Amino acid sequence: MKKISTTVLFWLMCPGVFAASEQVPINRTIDSINTYGNIAFLRFTPAFENTQGCVTTDKNVFEISFDSNKGKEMYSAALVAAAGNKQVGFGLGGCSSSGNPVIYRIDVKF
Repeated sequence: MKKISTTVLFWLMCPGVFAASEQVPINRTIDSINTYGNIAFLRFTPAFENTQGCVTTDKNVFEISFDSNKGKEMYSAALVAAAGNKQVGFGLGGCSSSGNPVIYRIDVKF
């Protein structure tokens, strides 16, 4: 019993363990896309106050990682949306090592 309660206490004390995904409505426009190595930063308007607990102070920058095909596909969708000046929405799930909210989904309004 002591082992179980210690494990539960550990998980309750860890920040971000229970971080839920967050949905950004499809009313944003991508202003710029910056790539650095295996990541892309999407800058958009209007700004969004996320609840992911990330350390960044930017309210208009989200991040995509190219570590998987999923990230590359989202980057392609972001490029299409930016080139066509389409409105977008995002699904956020946690923070990157650089402190930005991480995108796990992009919605493009056509």
